[in-house]
Amino acid sequence: MQTLIDSVVEDIYEAAADAAHFPKMFESVCKAVGASRGIFMLLGANSEIFHTYNHDPELMQMYNTVYLGVDPLYKAAMERNVRHLVMTGQELVPTKEFEHTDYYQDCLAPAGVYDGMSITLESTSTMNAGLAVQRSRNEPLFNRADKKVLEYLVPHLRRMVRIRRTFEHQASLAALGEDAVDHLAFGVVILNSDGRITFANKAAENLLSSGDRLFSCNGRLAAHEDKDALARALAFALAVNGASATGSELCIGRRSGRRPLILQITPVDLSKHGQFILTPASSLRGAVVAIIDPETQQPKPTASLLRQMFGLTPAESAVAVRLGEGQSVREIAADLRIGEGTARWHLKNVQEKTDTHRQSELVGLVARLAPKMNREN
Repeated sequence: MQTLIDSVVEDIYEAAADAAHFPKMFESVCKAVGASRGIFMLLGANSEIFHTYNHDPELMQMYNTVYLGVDPLYKAAMERNVRHLVMTGQELVPTKEFEHTDYYQDCLAPAGVYDGMSITLESTSTMNAGLAVQRSRNEPLFNRADKKVLEYLVPHLRRMVRIRRTFEHQASLAALGEDAVDHLAFGVVILNSDGRITFANKAAENLLSSGDRLFSCNGRLAAHEDKDALARALAFALAVNGASATGSELCIGRRSGRRPLILQITPVDLSKHGQFILTPASSLRGAVVAIIDPETQQPKPTASLLRQMFGLTPAESAVAVRLGEGQSVREIAADLRIGEGTARWHLKNVQEKTDTHRQSELVGLVARLAPKMNREN
């Protein structure tokens, strides 16, 4: 029996690592407790796993539409505050009494279901999980020995649910992170331990597809110019310990003769990210490559930030933003379609509100406040 239980525990952790193993895992659980059918539910904020073992789909449809949350077994578990414990059907509602309920007569009896055991594995605002295993009328009722087997498996099942919740949380953070990185004005590329590109934000995709600068060759970062220097820098970054190593900077020339790209290459330890915790140790190293184009990706301040910090009007903040970008008063006036005198008047107000006395002083202030984000429209 212990060999069987050990095999079930192994299946549980296989399912924790990969949701595709849930059918095999739940079948193993059902067989270990001697159940001929069962239902497993795991509902997360962004995912849903609802698996049945040997169950009639019509029975599940009736339960979900008519009896979900109001069946007498669930109500009894809620009233007695025991739904987080393994309980048999006869412990919740005496069998003879249960036989006369609408739930049994309309839903279970036609499908041949007679007795069951159930437990809620987790019930939080972001994750709900539970299972019920059942037997038919021609099978014996679940007994204490069957209950002890399921009770032994419960800590492992709950750990599996926590792992799945962690994975879902990490996936949500990753999605949010990718969205945020896509708003950066400079390129960001993530490389795995083999040097393959696992992620590139929109700015990086544009740079790689331009043909003038860097490009992707068989899924790896490559360059038309200075390719040997790039290969050495990447090899070094991927060979060292990301937790303690410092990054390096590299200039990559372009065929067009425009100013070189600036690459900042930083070793990283991928084991710090939840989605990599199950990968072999040899693959935990990686690198993040920031790609800066001096021609187009100068840091630019946001007008809203200047308005909030110094109480500037929309017109004054527009003048300050453009001054920080290096435009002259004449260019600012042309860009905003106002007269030069009006532009100078706005500039004078900006200097008063920011307590700066020269244009160069104001330019320096604006540059220090510039976030590394695309300028708002």
